Amino acid sequence: MSVPYGLGFGRHGPMNPGRLLRAIQDLHRLDVEHVESVQLREESRGEAIFDGDVELFRMRKYPQATHAYAWSYYDDDGRRNDVVVLVEGHIKSARDAVQAVIAMSKPTKEQRRGRQIHKAIRQILLNDWDPVGVKDVPEAHDEYDSYVVDVYRLLLSGATEEQIADHLWHIEAAEIGLSRVGDLEELLPAARKLRALDVGPLKEA
Repeated sequence: MSVPYGLGFGRHGPMNPGRLLRAIQDLHRLDVEHVESVQLREESRGEAIFDGDVELFRMRKYPQATHAYAWSYYDDDGRRNDVVVLVEGHIKSARDAVQAVIAMSKPTKEQRRGRQIHKAIRQILLNDWDPVGVKDVPEAHDEYDSYVVDVYRLLLSGATEEQIADHLWHIEAAEIGLSRVGDLEELLPAARKLRALDVGPLKEA
């Protein structure tokens, strides 16, 4: 199962239908039952803007609708949010629900650039850093997602390769809690790739 990024468009991670069920219960004070998970992919100009699972729920004793589609997403600050779309009017399927949200949330150029940078940082952390060794485990590709925002802020501050390597070392030692942590020299190749990313403001053509 996956969690899309930015209103459901882009970044993925494990989704818990039970969490969404509780969110609907808390929001609407309803008796809710999970029905099924629907895998869905939506593309725009050849790029995936939604690639994940949409959960279908049955809602009892709710006058507006008997069912709702729901999914979770990460916003540009890395915060996880929930989307709930009632099955009513023109909303007949999971695809209808996702397309309705897409239509209401066209990202700006700055938002698209931010997502591209987040994606680039994520790929370097996964492929070039990868202290836990999960790059060949697709279901664990979100392992380092929670570190992306802090790395992004570090790059924006103009940090040196050594400072970036030190930040990665600190994550390994203090946050991941590895029993054996390498020296800073081993982290410099990943730090060098991160520092080479263009994270400056969007340049107008």
